[in-house]
Amino acid sequence: MKKLAMGGPLAELRAKLGLTQTQLAMEAGASISAVQSAELGTARDIAEPILEWADLLGIDSLGLSRRYREWKKGIDRGGALHRNAAEVLNRVFFGRRESTVIKQLRTQAAGVVFCSCRKRAGMTSTEVARALGITAYTFRAWESGKSSPSVDRALAASGWDHAYLFTSATPIAPVHRKPASRPAPPPAKPQPSLHHCRHHNARARPGVEPCLPCQPDARYRATSLDGTVRGYATDCAVKAANDAYFAERHTGRTFAVEKV
Repeated sequence: MKKLAMGGPLAELRAKLGLTQTQLAMEAGASISAVQSAELGTARDIAEPILEWADLLGIDSLGLSRRYREWKKGIDRGGALHRNAAEVLNRVFFGRRESTVIKQLRTQAAGVVFCSCRKRAGMTSTEVARALGITAYTFRAWESGKSSPSVDRALAASGWDHAYLFTSATPIAPVHRKPASRPAPPPAKPQPSLHHCRHHNARARPGVEPCLPCQPDARYRATSLDGTVRGYATDCAVKAANDAYFAERHTGRTFAVEKV
């Protein structure tokens, strides 16, 4: 059996398509948390919008779902989702002095300081998030400086000796001089573009050349030139152009966007 990537079959498929988690979520019409849960192995199954999108690209969604469940059973048996959190966190903190960390916490958010420790230890945010039992999205937001009660609770419940440093830290806000007021420039008028639909917040993938402008109350879909394969109807011409692009890559046929 072919060895799967760390994030399971969905992460392997996403890597082949060259998509980020956010891009996959937008293309499939699913939430970013649905993509992340499937790649962490915390979801019961891959979300239905993602499986429907896979069908549109000519990918066996039933096989994808089956491989995900088998992969999830394997990591559950191996305890990868329930590993000793304190042990993982000690690896992050290895070689660090409390006094040095305390000085950093006086001026920086707890997540930012933790992120620097984690990177020095050569560990990924996904690995730590999995050990704590939270989503990678929530954990990365905390490491970027945002507050997160769920991360604080997970650290406190982990039994880690140094957890109190990060759950009780409140950095002192630096004093900034107020800049001289200047009149704000007039807002630039948005320019219509075939490659960016502002109404649906959709962008064309690199190499995609949409030929139809997105119009209100209109429906579009990707259709093969021989008319035998038709994709799902969508209200955005740019999304339909992206669907046609991915369908061509996986079926070898030529697709175009038609107005339904």
